[in-house]
Amino acid sequence: MKNLIFTICLLGIFSSCSLLDNPPNESEQSIFFELEHVNYAWGYQHAGFYVNRKGEVFTYQYESNSAPWQPNENNYYTEA
Repeated sequence: MKNLIFTICLLGIFSSCSLLDNPPNESEQSIFFELEHVNYAWGYQHAGFYVNRKGEVFTYQYESNSAPWQPNENNYYTEA
C-alpha cells in the first residue's frame, strides 16, 4: 500500500514538471498600472498617474478651468 501511494505521488510530481521553459509573453497592453482621483468638492479636480509597459510614469491633472486634453499622433495623452 505504501509503494502504491509513493508511486502515485511520484507520478504526480513528474507529470507536473515541464521540460520546456515557457518564455514570458510580450503584452500588447499599453498601460499596466493607473491610479486616479476625482474630487467634486469646491469645483472639479481629476488627477492621477499611470505606468506604461516600458516602466515610464506619466502624471496628469485636470481641473474645471483646464483646457481639455487632446491625444498626440500616437493616440497617447501627454502633459506637454
